[in-house]
Amino acid sequence: AFFAPIIRYAKEHNRSLNFLKQVFTGGARVNSKIAKQLCETFSEAEVFVVYGSTESEPIAVLNLNEDLKDLEEGERTGRGALVGTPVAEIDVWILDDEVIVTGEHVNKSYYQDPDADSKNKIAEDGKIWHRTGDAGFLDEQGRIWLLGRIGTKVGTQWPMPIEAQAECLHFVDKAAFIEWEQRPLLVVECSEQPQNWIELLDQICENVRVIRKIPVDPRHMSKINRQKLQEYLSI
Repeated sequence: AFFAPIIRYAKEHNRSLNFLKQVFTGGARVNSKIAKQLCETFSEAEVFVVYGSTESEPIAVLNLNEDLKDLEEGERTGRGALVGTPVAEIDVWILDDEVIVTGEHVNKSYYQDPDADSKNKIAEDGKIWHRTGDAGFLDEQGRIWLLGRIGTKVGTQWPMPIEAQAECLHFVDKAAFIEWEQRPLLVVECSEQPQNWIELLDQICENVRVIRKIPVDPRHMSKINRQKLQEYLSI
């Protein structure tokens, strides 16, 4: 939400913003389209995706100058969202598909909220681990790939791999994969629709719906607001 208008301005005015040395983004899934545009627009900068949460920031960092091709390939093949290598100060544990972390900068408890502690903290081996609520896995290089939020799985499929595959198509601006009327549903925003758009999307999900705007959260203006989307589809 922050960088898209900057990238658009630079493109419209044929400007390379090459005076910046480092660029950091995050807060929601950064797809390969905008990742590539960031590298092109800030042509002299190191461009990073930072993955973390309010309770633990950062968890991992992805250097797009080095790993953009892996991000693109992972999206195309339905692997998920690559968010990078865990920072040295943190330990990562994958428990029942959930990314769980501990480290000096990971908060150990919530202020006067034992219920939140019991839901989100795990004491193990003398450490306090934080449950991120994100599903993911570590690849052969030790990098984190995200699959979606815990509780958003549709049947046997996590949403992020499906959404990322759909957004690889040039005409899809944003995608959301949800359960609707007891079936998987792929909802998409499209800037244009080629003649074979249905055929292309059917290869990803057989049940597709196009809407004008997928609702997003008011904080990041990027994360899919799945509850609002369900309400919109019910109208």
